This record gives sequence, structure tokens and C-alpha cells, in this order.
Amino acid sequence: MRWFLLTLCLASSTLAWNCGIGKVSNLLSFAIAFPSQDLTAVNRCCQEHDDLIESCSRDEADHSFCKCLGNSEHWYVRTVVKPLFCISVNLYTKFNDWYNGNTVYLVNDCFHPKKFGYRNDW
Repeated sequence: MRWFLLTLCLASSTLAWNCGIGKVSNLLSFAIAFPSQDLTAVNRCCQEHDDLIESCSRDEADHSFCKCLGNSEHWYVRTVVKPLFCISVNLYTKFNDWYNGNTVYLVNDCFHPKKFGYRNDW
């Protein structure tokens, strides 16, 4: 187990992995995406997401990010990586909105899917 974690740490740092906002989320995102056989495409989606955050709203960047992951040719990215990463970025965005005093849409004490950013076109 230690060797596996060490390998993940070394691989994520040597591959210039762009997913995640810190060391822990960077390592976790790499571990989730590692079995995908499409690390380059996932990493590209993460980099594009970071670039879009600089030029447009977080909601637009999150939507584009999820669409990018959904366009992958690999089933693992579409069925495992995309849902986990999309939930993560959307939760992060909604938490920041709430923390900064912006409106967060809730229905029955849960995030409403349509307001939360989940769309069928992903």
C-alpha cells in the first residue's frame, strides 16, 4: 500500500497534473483518474477549466469542464471520473457562492439538480 501511494505521489508530480486545488485534492484526483488510460485528456480538461475560470464565470467553466470529460472516448472517464469530478467542482462553486453571500439554490434542503448545474447535455 505504501508503494502504491508513493508511486501515485511521484507520478502526479512528474506528470504536471493540473487537476485539484492543492496537494491532497491533486493526489486524490490523480488516483481517481489513473485507471482511465486517458490521463492526458483528463488533465487537459482540468487545465482548460482552470483557464476558463480566469475568463468567465465558475458555473460556465464547470459546465465546460464536465462537457469536456463527457466527450472522452473512454468509458471509465465518462462513467467514473466525470461524475466524481463534476460533483466536486460544482460543490466547490456552490460552497464558495454560499460562503461569499451569494444565492445558492436549495430545494427540500438539497441542491436542486437544474440549479446545481447538472444538465442532460453533459
